[in-house]
Order: sequence, then C-alpha cells, then structure tokens
Amino acid sequence: MHNEILQEMLSEYEKESHGWDFSYLNDKTEESMEPWAYQQIVEESMKGKDALLDLGTGGGEFLSSLQNLPQTVYATEGYEPNFPIAQQRLKDIGAILKFIVDDKIPYDSGQFNLAINKHESYDPTEVHRVPIQDGMFITQQVGGLNGCNLNLAFKSNLPKYLDWELLGAVKALGQQGFSIVKKQESFGYTRFFDAKALVYYLKCIPLQIEGFSVEKYFEQLLSLHSYIQENEFMDLIKHRFLIVARKSG
Repeated sequence: MHNEILQEMLSEYEKESHGWDFSYLNDKTEESMEPWAYQQIVEESMKGKDALLDLGTGGGEFLSSLQNLPQTVYATEGYEPNFPIAQQRLKDIGAILKFIVDDKIPYDSGQFNLAINKHESYDPTEVHRVPIQDGMFITQQVGGLNGCNLNLAFKSNLPKYLDWELLGAVKALGQQGFSIVKKQESFGYTRFFDAKALVYYLKCIPLQIEGFSVEKYFEQLLSLHSYIQENEFMDLIKHRFLIVARKSG
C-alpha cells in the first residue's frame, strides 16, 4: 500500500508545470480571499498612466489578464524556466520583457509612472529609481509566515524569509522616499484536499521546503496523507500583505 502511494506521489512530482500557473490545483485546493482586490487596485491605478512595469511577471499570467493596459508595457522575470513562457504569452499584448538578476531592474530611471509586483522579491532602492516623480509602486507580497506550519510538520528548517512582513517592508520603502498610500496585511488559509497536491505545490514553490523530494520526505507525506484522509483537508497558513506607495522624494 505504501509503495502504491509513493508511486502516485512520484508521478505527481513529475507532472509538468508552466510558469506560475497553478490552475492544475484548482479542484484540489481552496484558498481564503484577501480583504483587498489586488487586480482591481492595479487596474484602477493604471487609468491615465502611459507606461507600466511588471516586476517578476512569472509566465506573464497576471499581466496578460489586466484590462485596459497603458500604451507601453514592460516586464521583468528572473527565473529562467519562466522566461520563454512569459515571452510567448506577452507577445500578444506587445509587452517588452527583460531578464532581471539580483533585483537590479534593467530599465532606465524615471521610465515608468506605475510599477507593480505580485509575489516577487524587490530592492527598495531600485523600485524607487524607476518610477517618475509621483509615480506609483503597488505590490502584493507573500509574507514570511506563509506555509510555515508545513515546515513544522515536515521537521524542516523554517523559511529563510520568516521575518518578511508588512511593517518592515513599509519602513524600507519609506526610507527610500516613498509615501505610503495604502497598507494592509492578512492571514488566511490554503486548504489541501489531497496530499499529492502538496507534492505538486512544493515542486513549484522550492523555497518553502529546502531540498524537498518525495523520497526524502515520504514519511512526513505519508503522515499528512493519513491526516487528510481522516480530517478531509489540511490548511496551510496563507500570509499576504499589500502596499500602495507613491514616489514623493
């Protein structure tokens, strides 16, 4: 029986993934909603803007979903497997895409009036450099406590960015000369109905469990499989925060 479960989990780990498209997990997971609507905030902020930069576009999924894009659209991506996926998808909206290394934005200073960032690291100095005066920076971030109960269940090291949270991020942006228009933090859940879905999730999010593999953590996966069978689901902590900032200095 255990060998059959192992083979199923190995098969799940080998499934092909594309960019940050997690639609495969739609019927295997359920998420609480943030108390803000990130896409709506971004689309409202795009009105009257002529140059948009999307930092860490992934496979271009979010950027290509936006309505009424500005005249010129730029993007960056620093994860090599995602880059060709984003190139293909963003051709349809005429976006210019460049590879980014160490959060050093490969565009000129003052080139944009809106920069957005969904779930990607950033350098506060760099995101202050690229907007024009009074330009906006909008980011939704995955907080450091995200999924940390899974690390405890796996007896794995806690994530390296455990202290990544709203107040620290707001302080760092303020020190660069941003004024904060809106800030909000939330704690919800990501609910898994199948331990195999956890395998796929951890393959796509390699920073969560360092050195994850099915074989290495099979004993813990087996325990979670039994837990989900008995309780119908397992909830991971979902930690998110939102910042809307204006370049004021």
